[in-house]
Parts: sequence; structure tokens; C-alpha cells
Amino acid sequence: MPTYNITFISFHTLYVIITMDPLSKLPIECLERIIHCIASEQTEHRTLAHLCRVNKHISSVALAFLYRDPFHFAHDWWDSRPAVRLSRALLRSFITYTPVVDPPSFVLQLGLDFHPNTKFITASSILSPTRLHRLGLVRHLNINPKTFLECVGGRYSGKWVHRPYCAAELEYINRQEFLEMYLIERKDATCRRETQSDQLACYHPNVLYREVIWTLAEHILEQLQSLTIPLSDIRRYLQAIGRLGRLEHFRVQIDMIFCCRCCMGPNDEPRTKRKEEEMQQLIQFAKEHVRLFPGRLKTVAIPSSEFWAHKGHECPRDIHQEIYEMLPCTYKPTYIASYNWKVIAPFLDIIDLSRVESVEFISPNISHADLLQRCRALKSLDIPLLAEESFDWAVQEMKDAERLAQDSHSRNPSPAAAKILVHGHPVTSTRLKTPLPRPSFQTHGLVQLTKVTIKDCSMPARYLDAMAFVFNQSLEDLKIEHFRESHSIQTIHLGQGWAGFSSLCNLELHAPRHRLALDPLLFSQCPSLTNVRITDNTFEYSRQDVVPWLPAQTPQLKCLYLKGWSALAFDLATLASTKELKRLKLSMARTGGLCFIPPPVEDLERSKEIAAHPSIPRPQWTWDWQLPCLVELNLNSEFAYRFEFKMVQGCHSLKTLRLHMRTADGNPTRLISKADLFTRGRTGKDVGIVCRSVRKLYMNGHWVFEDQDVMTQFLAYMFPELYQLDARGWGGGVCVGDFVKLLRDLGSNIKILRTDLAGPLLTEEEEDELNMCRRSSVWMKTKSFLRNRLFCSGVEYVLHEE
Repeated sequence: MPTYNITFISFHTLYVIITMDPLSKLPIECLERIIHCIASEQTEHRTLAHLCRVNKHISSVALAFLYRDPFHFAHDWWDSRPAVRLSRALLRSFITYTPVVDPPSFVLQLGLDFHPNTKFITASSILSPTRLHRLGLVRHLNINPKTFLECVGGRYSGKWVHRPYCAAELEYINRQEFLEMYLIERKDATCRRETQSDQLACYHPNVLYREVIWTLAEHILEQLQSLTIPLSDIRRYLQAIGRLGRLEHFRVQIDMIFCCRCCMGPNDEPRTKRKEEEMQQLIQFAKEHVRLFPGRLKTVAIPSSEFWAHKGHECPRDIHQEIYEMLPCTYKPTYIASYNWKVIAPFLDIIDLSRVESVEFISPNISHADLLQRCRALKSLDIPLLAEESFDWAVQEMKDAERLAQDSHSRNPSPAAAKILVHGHPVTSTRLKTPLPRPSFQTHGLVQLTKVTIKDCSMPARYLDAMAFVFNQSLEDLKIEHFRESHSIQTIHLGQGWAGFSSLCNLELHAPRHRLALDPLLFSQCPSLTNVRITDNTFEYSRQDVVPWLPAQTPQLKCLYLKGWSALAFDLATLASTKELKRLKLSMARTGGLCFIPPPVEDLERSKEIAAHPSIPRPQWTWDWQLPCLVELNLNSEFAYRFEFKMVQGCHSLKTLRLHMRTADGNPTRLISKADLFTRGRTGKDVGIVCRSVRKLYMNGHWVFEDQDVMTQFLAYMFPELYQLDARGWGGGVCVGDFVKLLRDLGSNIKILRTDLAGPLLTEEEEDELNMCRRSSVWMKTKSFLRNRLFCSGVEYVLHEE
């Protein structure tokens, strides 16, 4: 028999090829392999449907794939209303040629006609049946409950409710026959607030769903490999369980009302009892199937109810656990999270975790160390808390591997020596001469963790030092969202002895309630950093207590955000190597939006010794760094006060400049003189500093200009393309009226102006002249008014654009 080398090709190309006469008579085996490749790529049903229209030969093969899982098309996009229409149309196609004994309720819902003489359902809108019995091709029967519901509201935020009923449907629903058939002795479906008619209308979609599934499944139970079963109908399937010999996966839809927000209290007792009874029937179904067909059933899914949105309509955890314990342990997870933990937990002692790459959940009563050690492919760890001993095993493995490597090197092993991996590099060892069980790191290599996110870290944390020792070469992303320490300790020390983080790109450390003091050498050990965010809540401080970091070489750094103690310790000489830096923010914590700058301010510029380390001089800030990619610069407190405008000369891409030094008492005052706006040129003449790229300028605090010429130079020439200006707290006697008039006289491009200045209030004549008014007098606040807001001595003005 010839062999065929089949590769995946586009449907259009395939359609052209197989419609050619020489290839339209391909052998069945070849066609099956081709269509299998198409169907296995999550192909839409319409693609397979097109193939069925080519010719009878191809159709005979494609139909088997098309109807194998006929309703899977809707599972990925059930927020779309067309999926509901497609599912209902497919049900009509199946049920049209399905024999039934009595006309069930879905006949009216699907718009079908019943002929009692033939006991068949027909629909004039459906094509005549083919000779091939399509229902016999179905292997997976999983109908989404939304088939019989309607979405009210938006596509993604809408609510699914029962569909509007026609007069014939309402007449059928309210018959005694319907009540006796479905709701007799059903106290779980009653509500004291709703009438019986309303209750039947709400419960009708459940009935439709249950009867449609049974009408189709009853004829093909022997061939089904997966099936969705309504919980209210579990007894009927339990009676026919001997016919489900091929069933490997089944899903349970909770379609019963187990709790009612209107009937809390004693009325819940019948529902609770009913829930317990049905759950026991579900357990019995699983037990019987496992007993009759050992090893056949692989998975059981019991999601929350699709019919009832409020809480209480989900399967209890202990029921999940009991059912999963009956199933064979064939699950080989690649991740551990809260939504698959219930599958892993029953087999935790025997399940294979060697393929797990991501861990996002660990049960509190489980040993973190034991579980993590078994995850030999672990790359990502993102969990709220970690136990102290979580990485002790990794430290021991590293020491054992290094010791074996040293022994191997000293003994000059033969090529037949056992191989191990240390940081991904193979070494050999002849230490063991007898075949004994090998440690995990010799079989799978050392764990190479690349990403760690810890939401709450209680200090002291031994596992952080262990992690830094073992994963320093592989770690690429380290994020700790919240450091926690006892209230008696204000400063958290971190990073002592950490070294060799050659791959670390993202570093985020946050201590919102404490002072976070990093080891001075840590930053210099991370040459590959691209994003750094280190924050704490430091407000008041003394410069003599700050131990500066060692300058670092970080040529790939793109975003640097330091707040609190780390900002004070950061050596700005590091900026000489950050040519790709795009965002720089150095700030301190604020109270009520106000900053703290330690007095006397003269000491900020002096090179004083560090109190704890007298031999370490304080770094000098030169403000002459070349940062061609810098887009945003944000400084507050001391950093804003010490800022020198000559820095913008080396920032050709700077668009936003924020300087915030507003304090409670208005001190200190930063005087802007002519010397701040000019630099000495090559010819010895003064050259004005110009930064054409800046579009937004925020300067809050007691900024004082030497005279009006300096202010003119600053606003008109230094920032000629300025679009938005926030000037809050400026001193020097600048009033709102003079400020606005100055900007207009200069022909400024500023479109958004917001100020908070002292000075006398404007008179009515000045308001008319400047086209300004008090905001309290504006009734219709248009966009042109709201773009410009100016405060003067506590009164807000708005500036109308011309």
C-alpha cells in the first residue's frame, strides 16, 4: 500500500487540489488523513461543510469528522448570538429525523411540526434527509445550555434569561400535563414570591435542555465518548449506564434550583435535602461506571450552573474530591492553579508533576517544599505566600551538584560516568558504582526558575536568600508586591550577599508600610535590567543615614521608578550607562499631596560623610547625563528641588517633565535665575537652554523667578512647544491676571493651563479683558472652560479659549 506524506496546507489550496479530477478519487485512507489534519487544527464547521459539497466521495469521509463533535463550534464564542442560532438549527436537523413517542416540549420551542401517524417530527424548512444516518456519526454530545436561553443586554455584559414564549408555548407550559411530568413534588423549584405560571416559565429552559439531550442520546449511548448530563436527569442515565461503555468524559450541568434569594430560611430545607439526594445519585453514577468499565472514565467536569447565576448552584468540594478519587491518574499537568487543583489534589502523592512549568496555587495544608521540588520543569511561580522552607531543597541540590562536579573534575571520569546538569551544562560523576536511585536533579537537571511573583512576603524570609543563591543565573523576573514586618521594625534590609543576577530583567519590590533598604551592591549585580520599580513609604529622613548604592552598568534599562529609601540611595552616576532609558521617576512618599525636604537645604549640596560609613562619600549629582530616549522625567521632594534645567539638553525626546516640591510651610524656595536657563557655549558666550520636545510641564511648589525677563525666557524660549502647563504654588508675587496676560503677549502655544497662585482677585474689568470668569458663575461648563482652571487665593477661575 503506498504511503502519503501529508503536510498542512490552506483550505483554499486544498479545495482547488481535491476538486481536480485526478485527485477527486483519492483512497479513503488518504482522504481521512488529509481531513484529520484540517479538523485537528480547530477548524470551523463551515470548512468541513464546504468539503462535503465537493462530491459524494469526499463527503462520505468529511461527514464523519463534521458530525463527530457537532456542537463544539459554539464552545469558544458563546457570547455571540449567531452561535445560539447555529446550535438550534443543528438540533432541528437532528430531531427532524429522530423518532419520538410523544411530542416533548422542545417541539414548539424549535418550531417543528409533529405528525402523530408517523411518530416523526418534520420541518419544511429543512432539507430532505440523506441516506447516511448522521446521528450515528456523533461521538461527543455536549450542548451548551444557552441554546434555549436569550441574552439580554450587551454582548459581554448581558444576562441570559429564558426566551419569549409564543401563545402556543404558554398554553403548553401551563397545562397540568407539563406540571405533573416535570414539577410534581419538586419543592426545590418553588418560590413563595412567584406565581406557579412564572415558575414554570423560568424552569421551562431546563426542561427543554434535559429532554433534547435525552432524545438524541437515547439512540446513541453505546457510541458516545463524551456527554453532558443535566443533574436533574442523572437517574435516567444511571438506569442506562450499561450502554455507556465508551464514555470517557462526562460533564454535569446543574439545572436544579438549590437556593432561592427570596426564600431564605426554613424554605431552603427541601432544596438542601434535594441537593444532597442528587449529589449522591451523581456519585453513584460515577461508581457504577468505574465498576462496570474499569479505567474507561478519564475526566468529570461539574461547573457552576449556567441557568442560575446566583451563588449556591455549584457542586460541593467534597463531592468533587470523592468523584476524582475514583478516576485513574492519567492527568499530567503543565501548570498548577486554583481551577485545576481539585483535579490534582486527590492524586497529589502519585501524580507526575515533572512537566509543571507554572505554579499559581498551593493549598495551605500542603508542604510547599515537597510540591515545588517535584516540579522539575518549573519556570514561573506566582502565589500569595511562601513557606520559609520552600527552597531549602533547591539549596541542597545545588550544593550536591557542585560537590559532584568537583569530585568528577578531580577524579578525571571516564565517558561512561553518570551525567548531571548544573545550570543546564552537563558534567559527569563516577561517585556511585552501584545502581542506586538517582536524585531528581541528576535525572531532570536543576530547576531553572525564571519568574517569581509573591504577593505578600513576611520578613524575615529565608526563602528569598535561598532563591537568590540557587536561581541567580536563571531568574529573569522578580516581583514582590508587599513586604510585611512587625510594627516594631521600621526598616527591612534585603539583598545582602545576593550576587550574579546576570539574567534579571524585571525587578519590582514594594514595601508600603516600611522602609526598604537594599544592599549597596545589589543593583550593580543586575546588568540586564530593563524595568525597575522599588517603592516604600519613607517620608521624613536624614541624609546622613543614607548609604548610597554602588554605581551600576545597566545599558538595557528602559524604566526606572524609585520611591522612598531606594531613591535616596540610588547613585545617579548609574545614568551615564542608561542610554535606552525612557522613563525616570525618583520620588518620596507624600502626606496629603505635600512633600518633605530635610532642612537645612544647604546640606543637600554638600559632600558630607555618611554617619554609618564615614569612609563612603556622598555621590555628586552632575545633571549632565545624556539620555536621548527619555520620554518622561518625574521628580519630587529633594530631587525636584535639586533639579538643574541643563539636564534637558541631553534629553532630546523628553515630552513630560514633572517637578513637585510643594511642602506644608512653603519652604524651601527654589529661585530660578538667568544662570539656570543658560549654559556656557564653546565660544565662551552664554547660550539659552532649549527643549523643543517637551509638551507637558508640571511644576508644583514655591518656585520663584528672579524677574519677569527670566520668566519670559523660561516660558517662551526654553519650552517653545509647550502644550500643557501646571503651575501650582509659584511665588514671587505672580498673580493670575499678570500670568495669563504674559502668556498671551508671548503668543504661547499653551492650550491647557492650570495654576494655583497667590495675589489679589481679579476685578470685573480684568475678567472681561482677559476673557475669564469665576467658575461658580458658569452654569454650562463646556470643554473649552474645563481645559483651563486657575486658582487665585482660593477662588477658581476658568479661562475661555478664543
